[in-house]
Amino acid sequence: MRKRDALMLYGGEVIGLKIKVTDSPDPTLIGREGWIVDESEKTLIMNVGERGEITVPKKGLRFTVEDFVDSHPSAAIISKLGRVEMDGNMLLHRHHSRLKKVDKIIYSKKGRKEV
Repeated sequence: MRKRDALMLYGGEVIGLKIKVTDSPDPTLIGREGWIVDESEKTLIMNVGERGEITVPKKGLRFTVEDFVDSHPSAAIISKLGRVEMDGNMLLHRHHSRLKKVDKIIYSKKGRKEV
């Protein structure tokens, strides 16, 4: 993934993405799907349909982006990349403060980290 694409995804807005959990410290969350409707510094709130909303911790979470609202700021990148897998550890801050932190993580002085 190019640096610019990673910065847009991880440094940008995640509300409005439909995700599927692929890995989590809590095995009951694996396979859960839903739309992200809100986020805090350490959690995502997913609407999972008839069951309502669930709160999932970002730490240790891995998920794929299954769908997105057409007006989502990352829609063009997600469409271009196809299947996108994201790491919740990279989202451990509020979206407005993530961009600078993500840039440091992806391209630290020690070398490039694969996202």
